[in-house]
Amino acid sequence: MSQLAKKRAALLVVGMHRSGTSALTRLVNLMGCDLGTALLAARANDNETGFWEHQDLNLLHEEMLVAIGKWWADFRPWPANWATTPVAESFAARIADIVQRDFANVSLFAIKDPRLCRLLPIWQQAAAACDLDLRVAFILRHPSEVVQSLSRRDGLSASHGALLWWRYLIEGERCSRQLPRAALTYDHLLQDWQQAIGQLGQRLKIEWPVQIDAVSPEVEDFLNPALRHNKRIDLNTLGVAESARLQQLYSLFENADGPDGFPLPAAMDRHAADVEPAMAMIEPWLREQDHDLAVLRQLLSSEPAHSQAVHAEVRRLRQDIESLTARLRKTE
Repeated sequence: MSQLAKKRAALLVVGMHRSGTSALTRLVNLMGCDLGTALLAARANDNETGFWEHQDLNLLHEEMLVAIGKWWADFRPWPANWATTPVAESFAARIADIVQRDFANVSLFAIKDPRLCRLLPIWQQAAAACDLDLRVAFILRHPSEVVQSLSRRDGLSASHGALLWWRYLIEGERCSRQLPRAALTYDHLLQDWQQAIGQLGQRLKIEWPVQIDAVSPEVEDFLNPALRHNKRIDLNTLGVAESARLQQLYSLFENADGPDGFPLPAAMDRHAADVEPAMAMIEPWLREQDHDLAVLRQLLSSEPAHSQAVHAEVRRLRQDIESLTARLRKTE
């Protein structure tokens, strides 16, 4: 008998934006994981084959970020002890309510949202409230591919995208340590999805409700290599500072030989310790830029005639932020 038959389980698909979370979520869905009925719609030139995200939970996750004055592309650390505040606890209760509403009679379901890298503490509270067994499937993609994809979709600079990739990876790994988890790379998923899903099931002690042979034709069509728009390149060519550090961090996962596919926590902590001081140093200055950008946005909405000048000033401020960030990282 599957271990999951004893308790309702949620498989959280965790990973940075543009890292293959959608592909992995659709795969585990075909293998028998329920996703709920109201999902985000696919979008042309973004996720053509679907996001596979629970719409209400996605909106709730976004609301959580707004509540602490953040957004998905903010690479800075969040306020200390934010997960234990009354506001955070109220969000955990709302997650539990949605789970109870939509998955009350489901033994195995999957939830995907890249924000989960930073919201796992809230989900752990929610799981305790509704007697839910959480398991984490963590997927990562080479930083150069993520950086290119973010530039193409969102217009983010290479430096901004690289810092986001680092933050989501560090926090997703750290916040999942107390949970049953398994890591895999996007390359592994595309090169041999059958081995990847089999290994994922073994590591998480999940017996997939559907046999691989039953879904193989649909998966082969779904994981179409033609949908991979960005190829791995040298981060140096993108102008990313400390590109060797990011490559080394990715290599830790590629070469991880532990039972869950993750590097040793001590190695991950050393990487975090190398970068976090620089983040703390620039935090006060970045807060000032946040204020300036907010003022400019207000002017933009109230004074359309000055929109061109305002846009130029916003671009200048962003360039200043990225330039300072790159200089600080070079001095480490």
